[in-house]
Amino acid sequence: HPRISKKKLCLQSHVSCLAYKKYSMKTSAQCPTVRLPGRGIAASADSRPPALTLPGARLGVAGRFCGQGGDRRASTARRVAEDTSSSSDSSGEEWSASDFFGMVADRKRGSVLSSTEPEFVAKKKKLGLPDVDWARYNQQVLFVDSSDTVRARMAAGIMEIVANWNGWGMVLVTDRCGVDALPGTYMDPSMAMALLGRAQPMGVSSRHFTRALQVFEVDDLYRYDLVVALDSKTKAKILEMASQETKSAFTSRYFDYFHNKIAQLSDFNSWCSDEHLLRTGGSALLPRKLSLELGMALPRARATTDIVRPNLSAADAEGEWEAMQLSILLGVAGFLQFLIDSCPDDLPHWSTLGQHD
Repeated sequence: HPRISKKKLCLQSHVSCLAYKKYSMKTSAQCPTVRLPGRGIAASADSRPPALTLPGARLGVAGRFCGQGGDRRASTARRVAEDTSSSSDSSGEEWSASDFFGMVADRKRGSVLSSTEPEFVAKKKKLGLPDVDWARYNQQVLFVDSSDTVRARMAAGIMEIVANWNGWGMVLVTDRCGVDALPGTYMDPSMAMALLGRAQPMGVSSRHFTRALQVFEVDDLYRYDLVVALDSKTKAKILEMASQETKSAFTSRYFDYFHNKIAQLSDFNSWCSDEHLLRTGGSALLPRKLSLELGMALPRARATTDIVRPNLSAADAEGEWEAMQLSILLGVAGFLQFLIDSCPDDLPHWSTLGQHD
């Protein structure tokens, strides 16, 4: 208030601080001793809190490349923990930042492959997955279905959720289109609202269902780093367009270049193990809600090759939608982990949030 002097405000603030301090001392004296799970020690509430407590939380944009969760994040966190956790005794009785990030790093090493490891190369070749070029430090991904109404939009929306969860939201640029879509037109408002009502429980943003339809063009093979089809029929059409494009004398050598960036979403179904997909906590690939939903239908989702558009007017519309949704979630999870694994450890001139080892 303009009539209250700064001196009076400072006095009131000082009195409030004294009152809070007195209340804190009173409550801490009455607080019983608690035992931290899995640590084997007892700590009272009036002792100094741990330097960092992140139960079940994501670690954000960090790691060897925007949130990958590699050695850089762990080593940096350990250095910070050593500076800020001086109150922890030598027996490691408190749940410190060093303990937490060490656990996360150890779990990540068991699930993340390196693009230079023979295991990664052999697995990629066995599944017939595309080549990934990280020269521009990001990936522009295009999801393609037939009409650009349901499946490609859901894939782009779910990829956005999973990428943000893993700290890769600013590394992946996603878009969607359809090979038979009418460009520039919009979905019927009632249909858009119906799709949105089904998609929002998963957290898919409404903007994915309110934008104009886009049709796939052969120029998209030049624009995007990876083109991911939702079914084999759509992939065949994309390959046919690529073949037609390379019939020119000027582009005759481009077919391999096009072919190496075209994939089908179900190709990534087998990239992650069940344990990796259903993991929870700070090193989980999926948010807890999505991993629980996927776990109930994981065998059926793994067996899916072509992701079929659900018939919302059918008697089993709910079941068809759930089957499509979980199949997309499985493919997107494997796709993202594949991109994480394919990212080189020694990209030049890259600094994560200004941190240097």
